[in-house]
This record gives sequence, C-alpha cells and structure tokens, in this order.
Amino acid sequence: MGLYVTSGALASFKEIDEEAFEHYTSVFKNINKLLELDGITPYKEPEELESKPLEIGGFPYEYIHHLRRFYAYCAEYEDWTPTPFSPDAYPSEDSLVEDHTSLLTCHLLCHSDSDGFYVPVKFVDIVFATDDIPVQGTMIGSSYSLLNELKYIANKLNIQLDEEGKIVNINEVNKSINEENDFWREKLVWCELFEAANHSIRNKSAIIFD
Repeated sequence: MGLYVTSGALASFKEIDEEAFEHYTSVFKNINKLLELDGITPYKEPEELESKPLEIGGFPYEYIHHLRRFYAYCAEYEDWTPTPFSPDAYPSEDSLVEDHTSLLTCHLLCHSDSDGFYVPVKFVDIVFATDDIPVQGTMIGSSYSLLNELKYIANKLNIQLDEEGKIVNINEVNKSINEENDFWREKLVWCELFEAANHSIRNKSAIIFD
C-alpha cells in the first residue's frame, strides 16, 4: 500500500463510474460548506478538464514524513544547511515537526498522511471538517499554500525553479532520486506534490490523497 495523489476526480469518474461520481459530488458539496463556514469563497469542482486527470504517487506513506521533517527544519532554522538525518530517527516523531504542525497554518504538515483534500482556493488557516459536515481526512488544505511551501524549500533540496515555476534541473533531480542519494525520498515526494499542486491550480480541481 502507498499514497496515491490524484486531481480531477469528477472529470475522471463522470463517464465511467456513476457511484464514484455521485460520492465525490457529495464530498465537494461538504467541502464548500466548510469553506463558507470559515469565511472562504467556495469553488466549483470541474466535471470536465482541458487536460487529463492526474494520477501519480504510489510511494510509501512514510515518505511524506521525511519531506515534512525537512520543511520543519527549514522553517525553524533560516540558515540550516541540510545534512542527512540518522536512519534511526523517525521523522514523524521529531519534535520540530510536531511544533510546526501544531500552528495549524502549514498545509504540507497539517494534513492526513493517507487521505484528504487540497482545494484550488487561497486561504491561510487549515479548514477542519466537523461532526455535522464530515470530510475524509478531516483537514482541508489549499493547493496554493501547498505550492508556496514547496517552493520555499526547493533550493534547500537543490531543486532549481525558473521564473515560471518550472524545474530547471529536472534530470539532475531525477538522477539523485534514482540513485537514492541524500534526501532522495524528500525529493521524490516534493516532485509529486509539486506536480499535483500545479495541476490543481491550473485546472481548478482538488488534490485528493488516497
């Protein structure tokens, strides 16, 4: 089992799976209710996309914790020089991750590992589901905030972006991942989430963790 990341659910299921289409239609209605409760303008999940729905991922759930720990250290120490962590140190148990997650403003950190949503709407504080308005994953993040957080740590991961937000050194990054060099797990998850966030914003469709 691993984490799969998709975007474009309604467009994906509209013609092939009526039950799934109806399920996600209901889910997005609840998400919009929660956004409105928090004073955030709701959005309409598209039933058709100009590009294909996104389906990526499949990496172990634990990998996302490595990226979250990396982010927490970047956020805590402005001049931090990344050095490999001890293989015996579990990233999900790092106190810095807990500290920055508890602020409830980091959309990368404050999110379910295995399910949940990022929506193509700009907002700062994490949106939480309620008992009356349930949504899988409980915490709803912003695709825009997620993208900004990924950009914030790009240089520390030796991922270079141009002015248009495209990865300049993608071959070098892929080589580092394939050879399992330092921080290869972090780079792998970063690239997957970066692609998902861009797809979400470009198509105005939510990111789904599954």
